[in-house]
Amino acid sequence: MSQLILNFFQKKDSFGLKMSPVGHCNYEDHIEVNGKKAYDLLCLSNYRQKDLTKYQGLLKKMLRDVSSIHKIRDTKPMTFCWHIGKQQYLSTSLFFEYYMATMANAIENLRRALHQETDNVKLYKDVKGNLTHLLGMFGEWKTQLMILPTVPSVVTPLFIKSLLCFTHGCHTLHVSSKLSGKTSVVAFATAMQSFGEVWPRHEYGNIALHQYLISRVLLYNALYETTENASKKLTCLREVEKLLPYIKFQECYLSQPVLDKMKTIENENNGKIDDLINTHYAVEETLNDVAIPPTYKLSICKKTGQFGCKCKE
Repeated sequence: MSQLILNFFQKKDSFGLKMSPVGHCNYEDHIEVNGKKAYDLLCLSNYRQKDLTKYQGLLKKMLRDVSSIHKIRDTKPMTFCWHIGKQQYLSTSLFFEYYMATMANAIENLRRALHQETDNVKLYKDVKGNLTHLLGMFGEWKTQLMILPTVPSVVTPLFIKSLLCFTHGCHTLHVSSKLSGKTSVVAFATAMQSFGEVWPRHEYGNIALHQYLISRVLLYNALYETTENASKKLTCLREVEKLLPYIKFQECYLSQPVLDKMKTIENENNGKIDDLINTHYAVEETLNDVAIPPTYKLSICKKTGQFGCKCKE
C-alpha cells in the first residue's frame, strides 16, 4: 500500500494540532521601536494573518532587544488572541505572541515533513531547533500563568518535550531506510524509544503509538538479521509476529521504503519462523535474552541551548 493511498484514508487533519491567530494586532497604534518606522510596524501587523513564517521572523528580531520597545502613551495594552483547538486564549504578553507564532510554524513544518516523501530532513531539523528554542523561553517568561482563560496545554515544557520526542522519532524512522546492519538497529531502537516517550493522550498520541509498534517490528526484524544464534533469531521473529496484528497503517506517516519493508516483513515472517523451527531446531527464548543497543539520544547543547549544535560542548 502506498503512502498516497494511506493519506487518502486518513482524516483531513489527522495530525490533530490546530492553532491560528485570531483578529488583528495593530502594532503601529500601540508601540514604538527604536530604529523602526511606523510603516515597518504596519507591515509586521499585516504579516500576522498573511505570512506567519515571515511574521515570526520579524517578531524574533524585534524581541532581541526588548528595551527598544516603548508603549505609546495613553493607549490601551495590546492583546494577542490565538485559537488553539476549539478554545481561544488571550494574553497581553509579547512572549505569548512570539511563543505561539513559533509553535504554529514548527507544527506546520512538522505537518509538511510528515506528508513529504523527500526533502524533509531539513524540516525535521528546523522543527527540533524551534522547539528547543521555545523550551528555553520558560526561564525568562514571567507572565506565562496570566494567559486567559487558563494556560493552554501547548504552553508547557512537558508538551514541548513530548513533541520533541515525536519529531525525533519521525525523523529517525524516515532516515532509517538509508541504513543497514547494526546501524539500522540503533536507528530503529532510537525511533521506538522516542515514540514510547510521547504522552498517548496528546493529539498526535495515536500516531506515535502505531509508529512505535512499527519501529519495534523493524527493530526486532533488524536484530533477527544481525544475530547469529538461531534461538535468538526465533525470539525476534516471534515478537514481530505478535506485534503485526495491532498496527494500523492508516494512522501512520511513513516513507515508501519503510512501507515496502513492512510489507516484506509481513509476507516473509511466517516462513522464516517455520525454517528456524524445522531446519535449525531453534527454541524461543525471552526478550531479555536479546540485547538492544544504546539509542541515539536527542541532545541539546549545554552551551548554546540548541539542538544539533556543532561546538565541542
